[in-house]
Amino acid sequence: MGKHSNKQESFPTAGHSADTRQKPFPVSEPAAATSPSQFPTTEAGTKPPQRKFLATKADPETPPQQLPASEAGTEMPPKQFPATEAGTKPPQRKLLATKADAETLQRHFLETGAGAKTSPTPVTSSERGTETPPKQFLVAETGVGMRLDQYVASQATLSRSAAQRLIDEGLVFVNQRLQAKRYPLRKGDVVVVYPPPLHPASTPPENIKLRILYEDEALLVVNKPSGMVVHPAAGNWQGTLVNALLHHCAGNLSGVGGEARPGIVHRIDKDTSGLLVVAKTDAAHQGLAAQLATHSIRRVYHALVNGGFKEDSGTVSLPIGRHPIHRKKMAVIQDSRHTARHAVTHYRVIERFGSVSYLALELETGRTHQIRVHMAALGHALLGDTLYGGGGTAFEKKHAALLSGQCLHAKQLSFVHPLTGENMTFESPLPDEFEALLAILRKQNEG
Repeated sequence: MGKHSNKQESFPTAGHSADTRQKPFPVSEPAAATSPSQFPTTEAGTKPPQRKFLATKADPETPPQQLPASEAGTEMPPKQFPATEAGTKPPQRKLLATKADAETLQRHFLETGAGAKTSPTPVTSSERGTETPPKQFLVAETGVGMRLDQYVASQATLSRSAAQRLIDEGLVFVNQRLQAKRYPLRKGDVVVVYPPPLHPASTPPENIKLRILYEDEALLVVNKPSGMVVHPAAGNWQGTLVNALLHHCAGNLSGVGGEARPGIVHRIDKDTSGLLVVAKTDAAHQGLAAQLATHSIRRVYHALVNGGFKEDSGTVSLPIGRHPIHRKKMAVIQDSRHTARHAVTHYRVIERFGSVSYLALELETGRTHQIRVHMAALGHALLGDTLYGGGGTAFEKKHAALLSGQCLHAKQLSFVHPLTGENMTFESPLPDEFEALLAILRKQNEG
């Protein structure tokens, strides 16, 4: 399946950092400007030999199997929010059937951004053909000074924790803007509370080919293509990686992530290609999740970004949170009143092409859209990333056929096997479109 190797790509610490207080990335040998090097082992002490698995474009794909007939895709009827007068309480009603359902759907809403609005209008679900209207409240004298979460809980007949989850996940607006849980309300404020989207009762397995780099009884590593959503969510109930995994593994996946995210330990965006580790057992899932929590799983991405860099490497340490207006976007937010989270990205220049740079980037944290947001904050939007300012240059417009989304690939993944303790490193080749763009840029450099 692979060959033994102790080498890993490394970032030199020379160059400027967006936050010089940040601990520098481990040093190995200085990297060449035109080719990626390997990351060094950073943990103290002697490590066991590391297995390295290299994917090739010729790797056989999982052969298709006959998909059994199933009715698992039947959708649950949506629950309706009752219309109410501003400031009055509706009859007691739960948002969802169970707490587990609520938490699962909340996570889905956070990751997809489906159904959100920046003004108090109904949320339309094209999949169900129905509208689930939001609740709208006008703050009266009695609500002045109340915390937002306290007010939402009292007016929408929710528990305090449920109200806080809605606020954290961008489903509550005050005067058409997102606010923190502790925001003190004023008389005349308009508070709009959106319900989370409902999803089908179960996720059906689908006979979708997978490129699997490694598999054992505890986990597997897959190379996700660009355009595939990782798990079902509003607008993408089928054709996801989870649908394919349920078929390939015959349902034998970890249940730690919930019914709609079996086996999923970490995610990458729909239009990002590359490596993901998937847990088959709960023990494997918990072990991998613990490594994520301590930042010991190493995830290295390759990207093409707009603009040139004077420095050869650097570190971006900027907090990331939900955009206060456009909830499908994340943003660098340094307002202490916002629920932004600490985020760190290390980068290294591999090649320079004048108006375009080829980078290797390592995640120290794993926030939603982290690399895309951090690069945009530096003024270096990823090629093709129209959500964060990319897609508008002459080069991008000329080669739009090669850019189906952001030019970002999860190239290297390293972790300790949660059951055997073995150090494992996997690499995947760049997608054909990425390679084609590099070839064009290199040819231009030669001219």
